[in-house]
Amino acid sequence: MKSILKKIFPHALAVAIFYVLSIVYFSPAVFDNKTLPQADVKSSTAWGSDLKEYHNQTGDYAFWSNSMFSGMPANYTYMPPTNNVFKIFGKILTLNASLNYGLLFLYMIGFYIFVLAIGGKPWLGIVGAVAYGFCTYNLVIIEAGHINKGLVMATMAPILGGIMLTYRKK
Repeated sequence: MKSILKKIFPHALAVAIFYVLSIVYFSPAVFDNKTLPQADVKSSTAWGSDLKEYHNQTGDYAFWSNSMFSGMPANYTYMPPTNNVFKIFGKILTLNASLNYGLLFLYMIGFYIFVLAIGGKPWLGIVGAVAYGFCTYNLVIIEAGHINKGLVMATMAPILGGIMLTYRKK
């Protein structure tokens, strides 16, 4: 039993540190109910207005919008509801939190997994993950509302770590 707790402790500590740092950094959003003025999130509502209007008139969904960039796929603006297993998985990974502090948490968890996958010690993983999570560009992405780009950046590190482990037959 002690052996299992000794193995789990650094990882549980890392998750707790990442969660606390995410909550503290976004404390105005968490505790004071404030929101970030994410320009792209606001703009996507306007970009999808023609799609919403089309849906209200016909009951069908269009998958192409003419209102943004002279035409663009509509997958970021107004799409039909889906039962996507990855959405459930994403809510678990971000602790069902808002995409602000949940994404910051996911940045850190993902990089921590990467460091462990390449053979780093847990303490090094914690330090690296905090540095990666609070990297200026990662925070700018959240503020700008480039949530999908942030999700890709947050999940790329553990994916690369998994690929490396696969090639090492682990």
